[in-house]
Amino acid sequence: METHFGNEKAIKNSKGILEMDGVKFEVSGYELHEGITTSNEKPLIKLNKGFGNNGNGYDGAIKIIEKDNNKSYLIGTYFHGILDNYEFRNYLINLIRIKKGFNTITTDNYDDAFEKNMNKLANIIEESIDLDKILSDGYSFQVEMNFRTWCKNYKIKGKKNLLLFRYIS
Repeated sequence: METHFGNEKAIKNSKGILEMDGVKFEVSGYELHEGITTSNEKPLIKLNKGFGNNGNGYDGAIKIIEKDNNKSYLIGTYFHGILDNYEFRNYLINLIRIKKGFNTITTDNYDDAFEKNMNKLANIIEESIDLDKILSDGYSFQVEMNFRTWCKNYKIKGKKNLLLFRYIS
């Protein structure tokens, strides 16, 4: 697999069908990269939406390594947030659990644990830092705005316009 910097930065919400061992998952995430990747391995995701490896309709790669009747998986993707996809996340967790001799799981409490921990983090930040006194731009501004809107139970759409707004104002 080879990755080179491209001419254009891919900033996209993406989705597609991920396939591992004949099991298919609808997955979504976002891409934020300048890389163009070529690989001789099997593509990981057939895109319905997004740029992927090099604009060819696929993202990532998967290589299955078999040794002594055991399978190991090497996967790579440009999708950020891919493990937010419940079915795929549990499939990966169960592959690991089986390999380690544990029972598989059918549910997880990721969303509840995430929400609880984000609330803890939000409280710590609000108590410890006066965000109004911090001047930021670029990526740190995106993080700041995401955090502030999340605290108010809002969602941001069109993140790349936030930077332009910050520089204008």
